[in-house]
Amino acid sequence: MREVWKSVLAFLKNTIPEEVFVPWFGKVEFTEDSEPDIINISVPSVPHSKFIKAQYEKDIEEKASEICGREIKLKITVKDPNKGAMISEPLPGPANTFPEEEKAPKSIDEIATKCGLHSGLTFDTFVIGNANRVARSSAMLVAEFPGERCNPLFIYGGVGLGKTHLMHAVGRKILEDNPNTNLLCISANRFINEVVSLSAGGRYSDEKIQKFDNKYRNLDALLIDDVQFLCKRGGTQQRLFNIFEALLPKNKQIILTCDTYARQLSDFDERLISRFGAGLSVSIEPAEFELRAAILLQKAKQQGVKLPLEVAYLIATRLNTNIRELEGALNSVIMRAEVFK
Repeated sequence: MREVWKSVLAFLKNTIPEEVFVPWFGKVEFTEDSEPDIINISVPSVPHSKFIKAQYEKDIEEKASEICGREIKLKITVKDPNKGAMISEPLPGPANTFPEEEKAPKSIDEIATKCGLHSGLTFDTFVIGNANRVARSSAMLVAEFPGERCNPLFIYGGVGLGKTHLMHAVGRKILEDNPNTNLLCISANRFINEVVSLSAGGRYSDEKIQKFDNKYRNLDALLIDDVQFLCKRGGTQQRLFNIFEALLPKNKQIILTCDTYARQLSDFDERLISRFGAGLSVSIEPAEFELRAAILLQKAKQQGVKLPLEVAYLIATRLNTNIRELEGALNSVIMRAEVFK
């Protein structure tokens, strides 16, 4: 079975981008199993196991079964089940320093909201298909190792394809693993407004600039949505470039979404475009039919509606533009069904 695993590994290496293959499969080890129809591999941690199981278990089993001519199953053993687990230690200090209600730990939803993240945009609610599989794998890698690889992560694609969802999902996972992460998720328009406010009244305020710099340069992770709106904003671009220069050398994670590839951006500082492309750029393509239908079923389930499969297929056939229009069509159908019974 070891030779079968080598063949499967070679197959995966040819089908998965190197920046995804190396961190996820470079540390995987084959282990002999007493069962003849089992491929047993060991991985460093529980998150590592969950990722491979969710993303590649089916592909591995299908390829191994094809090679052997019989059904083969994948078994994943975790070397260190505690690796990657969140450890929380109380801060030193006198007892009863704060009121009881302030000492109560905040929920992850409260923390995420304070950081600018939407609670519903998680990896669990992100529907996977061929159009977004590589982007999701890359995003999972960043969420697992923030600041270590793929920095910055530049996610690009057309309107309504799930770029924002994926970015928020990464931020959420980072906070789940370490709630003390100083993370900020912000839209490009809001960032522009913050920069403009620095010169309110026609002149810059040293106090405002200092506060602005302290806010952004002390972040552990910065997520900016729709950076294409920074075009022709030379002053804002300069501020963002300075933030890049402050965060990247300290391995602080930066994630950006954009409607086009970085090199196709117009009216942008060349130095900033160079920074955008220095990490990993991944695209999300328009959803194929199967993915559109799966998204509709997922959205309906979230609203507590049982959507017949043929209805999902019909909507997915009629609309092949973006996910927002799919969701709008679904909401329209649900509303009409409720009104007209």
